[in-house]
Amino acid sequence: MNLKNIEMTLLGRIGNMIYEVFSIYYFCQKYNILKDKILFTKNRHILYDIIKHQMNLSGNENYLERNIKFFDNIKDRFYDESDIEKIFFDNFSIHTPYSLCINLKCNNIENFLDLNSKFIKDCYNIRLIKYYPDNILLSKIYNGYIKLYTDLFYNKELFNRIKEEDQVLKNKSKEIYGLTFRIQEFSSLDFDNQILIINNSIKNNNADCYVFCDDISTIKTLLDFSKLNFENIYFYDRTNKEDYEQLITLALCDHIIGNQPISSFITNAKILNYIIKNEL
Repeated sequence: MNLKNIEMTLLGRIGNMIYEVFSIYYFCQKYNILKDKILFTKNRHILYDIIKHQMNLSGNENYLERNIKFFDNIKDRFYDESDIEKIFFDNFSIHTPYSLCINLKCNNIENFLDLNSKFIKDCYNIRLIKYYPDNILLSKIYNGYIKLYTDLFYNKELFNRIKEEDQVLKNKSKEIYGLTFRIQEFSSLDFDNQILIINNSIKNNNADCYVFCDDISTIKTLLDFSKLNFENIYFYDRTNKEDYEQLITLALCDHIIGNQPISSFITNAKILNYIIKNEL
């Protein structure tokens, strides 16, 4: 396949960026395209204004650069926009159904149209994995996805460092459940029913709980944590922490329970948790 380069501008927060990076690498692997043709722009990341507001980000803060440590395994593929312009000569742009921005550098329009169709289909299929229940999710990632995913995102040194720095994980003496909430989706739910769902998910009544939420003070007022069947309950302190650090900390828990079943954040935490447990 006559392809010059592939440039990707990443969109969204850490969970979506992982999907996007994985999609393009999977695409190249499937169609025998050299992976050294992949380029990511560090300083042209896209984050919607409403998310910036929720995260208290100023207009000139670059979310990707703040979380780029997560992508250390492929750090040589990240360039400044000015450098990428020197690498490319011509391009045709692809916009997938979920606004993933891709530039495939092809020698002619026929190649571009062929790649465009294949890439959109592959990205859509990969994107669907977050809708699968856990048993199907693990089957999907094991059959064809897991080796590539591990090579791209599992950095044992980084994971061990975060574990050592987190006092809850470092000092744990029993199994710990990572319990994660997205406050916008949780506030409209039946709280008593949520307690029942969580308690029914607990397989070990002698376990601790580690709570992750974008607004800890609010979730404490919404949910009566004393009704949960855990020995001890800890709350993750997001002060001076980036999203990738929260994602890895959640993945390092023994089990993961989330109130947003179609969250890319939770799906990636579960995949990373599977990798950690199986030492892949």
